[in-house]
Amino acid sequence: MSYVPIYRVLKGSRLVLDGCDWLVTGVGENAYAVEGVDDGECRSFSFQRVDQAIKDRDCEVIEPKDIENRDALLRFTGGLEVFEQLTEEQQRDIRYRLALVLAIDALEAEGKKVTQRSINTGGSLRDDLLEKASEIHGAHDFSATPRGGRVTLTFHVPEGRTLRKYHSTYHEFGGNPVVLMEREHMKGNRSQRLSPLQEIFIEHVLALRSDPRQVKLKPLLKLARDSFHVPPKEIAAGFKFPSITTFRVRIKAISKFVEEGGRNGWQYARNRLGASTADIRALYYGEDVQVVSRSWWKFEGGVISG
Repeated sequence: MSYVPIYRVLKGSRLVLDGCDWLVTGVGENAYAVEGVDDGECRSFSFQRVDQAIKDRDCEVIEPKDIENRDALLRFTGGLEVFEQLTEEQQRDIRYRLALVLAIDALEAEGKKVTQRSINTGGSLRDDLLEKASEIHGAHDFSATPRGGRVTLTFHVPEGRTLRKYHSTYHEFGGNPVVLMEREHMKGNRSQRLSPLQEIFIEHVLALRSDPRQVKLKPLLKLARDSFHVPPKEIAAGFKFPSITTFRVRIKAISKFVEEGGRNGWQYARNRLGASTADIRALYYGEDVQVVSRSWWKFEGGVISG
C-alpha cells in the first residue's frame, strides 16, 4: 500500500535537511528525488522521512515561487537579504525610509488617497505624512527644520515621487526593508559585456569540451575558431573571439558533477561523485555492467554475478 504524504512538496522546491540544501528534481510513488545544490549528489528521500522531519521542524521547505522571489531580491540588492548585513549608517537611513513607507500605509488605511503630488513639499498630505512618520520612528521628528550650528547627521525627506518609489519597491519584495538601502555598490556599467554571438561561441566550445576524450582547452579553442562561422555584419561591428581567460572563468563556475555528467552520463556521475566512489557505470539492481575482463555481468542484490 502506497504512502500518501501529509505535506505537499512540489517539484522544484528546496529542502533544507540534514544540514544540506536539496533541490527536488522529481516526485515518485513513495519518495522524492533530490539533488544536492552544493555538490550535485543525487539521492531519494521517502515521503515518511520528509513528513516526520517537517513535523519535528528539522526540515525547511522552500517553494519554487519563494526561490524565484529570493533570487530576484538578491539580484536587486547585490546579494544582501538580511538587515543585519548592512552597515550602521545604511541601517539608520533604512529606518527613516521605512517609517515614511509605513506612514503612507497608515494614511491609505484611513481612506486617504496618497499621490505623488499630495506628499510633495507643500502638498495636502505632506504634514500628515511627516507627523505619522515621526510617531512610527519615535526618535526623529521628520517635520522639524534642521538648524545651524554643529554639523550632525540628518535625514532629508525626499519628494513624493521618490517616496512612492520607496513604497512600491518595499511591497514588491514582500516587505523586506533591505530593498530601501542605497544601492551604491550596484552603480556602474552592469550591461552585458559579451555580445550574443560571443555567448553562442562560448556555449559551442563548452559543448565540445564535454567530449569524453577531454581535449585541452587551448587546442580546442583553435579548432573551434577555425570552424565557427562569423557573419559579415558581426565582423564589420568588430567581433572578437572571447579570451581564454573568459573560458577559464566559465569552466571554473561549472560544478564537477555537471561536468562529469555531461561528459560521461548522469549515472556515471552519480556513481563517481555520489555518496560512494566507483568506476563501474552501472550499480542499480538488474543492470548489466562491464568489468575488466570485458565480459558482461549482472548486478543483483549487492553482488555481481555472471
